[in-house]
Amino acid sequence: MNGKNNKNDKNSFSISYDFMQRWGRLANSDHLKIYIYMLYEYSKNGSVSPVGKLEKRLHIGSDIIDAAIDYWETNGFMTVKDGVIGFPNNDLESATEQPASIEKPRKKARENLRASYAPGEIAQAMEENASLSDLFSGAERVLGKTLSSSDIEMIYSFYDWLGLPVEVIIMLLGYCAKVGKRTKRYMETVAIDWSDRGIDNYEAAEAHIKYLENINSNENAVRGVLGIYDRAFTTTEKKYIEKWCSDPQFDIDIISYAYDRTVQNTGKLSYSYMNKIMDNWRAEGLDTVEKIKAAGEEFKNKSDKGASVKKSKFNNYTDENKIDYSKITNKFLDDILD
Repeated sequence: MNGKNNKNDKNSFSISYDFMQRWGRLANSDHLKIYIYMLYEYSKNGSVSPVGKLEKRLHIGSDIIDAAIDYWETNGFMTVKDGVIGFPNNDLESATEQPASIEKPRKKARENLRASYAPGEIAQAMEENASLSDLFSGAERVLGKTLSSSDIEMIYSFYDWLGLPVEVIIMLLGYCAKVGKRTKRYMETVAIDWSDRGIDNYEAAEAHIKYLENINSNENAVRGVLGIYDRAFTTTEKKYIEKWCSDPQFDIDIISYAYDRTVQNTGKLSYSYMNKIMDNWRAEGLDTVEKIKAAGEEFKNKSDKGASVKKSKFNNYTDENKIDYSKITNKFLDDILD
C-alpha cells in the first residue's frame, strides 16, 4: 500500500497517509486489521464476505468483527444497509478519507491533524499567557509526575489545537489518572472526544465526568456478573450495557438473573438473547427478580392446567365406531371348535 490511489491497478488498493496517521494510532489493532481486510475484499470483488466467513478467514470472533463494523460505521468509513456492507459513495479513493458530512463540528484548530510544537514555541506561548504555567503545574500534580517534553507538547496541543480551556484540561487529566489510564494515546483520545462534544467549561466537564464514572461503575458491575475480566468490552457490548443500565434502570440482580436464564436456555453468553429477555420484562412492567419469578410461575401453572384439561378430555372420549377385536377373536375360536 502507498499514499497514492491508483484506480486503474486492479491488483492493489490504497490507504491514505492521513488515514494511517490518525486511525493507526486511535483504532485498536483488531479493528484496523478488519477494516483493511474488508476494504481489500470490497476493492477486489465489489462486496464484503458475511461475518461468518470473515470469522474463519481472519481467525477473529464474530463479536469483535461486529464491534469493528460498528466502530467504522460510527466514524463514517463504512455503511451497513440490510446487512450489506459498503463504503461511502462506493468510491475507494474517498473511502479512506472521513466524509465531511460525518465529521462533528470542530473548532478551527481541529481542521487538521495535531501539529508538532517546538519547545521555543511553547515557551513563548507561556510568556504571553500566564495560565499555561498553571496548566503544566496542574498537570504534574494530577498525573503525579514531572512532565517530559513530549508530555508538555501533547498537553499544549489540547489547549492550542483542540481549544480546550485550562481548567477543563486539568479535569480531563485528573479523570484519566483516576481511572488508571495515563497513556498519551488514551488521554489524546479523551481530549478529542471532549472537544467534539463541546465540553468547554467547568460545569460541562464536571457533568461529563459524573456520566463517565456512572458508565464505568455499571460496566464493572456487569463485568462481575458475566465473569469477563481479561479484556475490555467491545463497542457493541458497551451499547448493550448502557441500555440495560439506563433509565428505566435495571437492578444488577435482574441483569444477573437474565444472564443465568440466557446460559440455561442457550448454553452460552448471548447479548442479543439477554437483551430480548429484558426488553420483554420491561414491556411487562417486571422490575424486580421476585416479580419476574412470580410471573414465570403463573405462566407455568396456566400451561400445566391447560395441558391437564386437554389430557382429561382425550381420556374421557369414547369412539362408538371402534372395532371390538376381542369379540371377533372369540367368534373365530367358536367356529374352529364347531
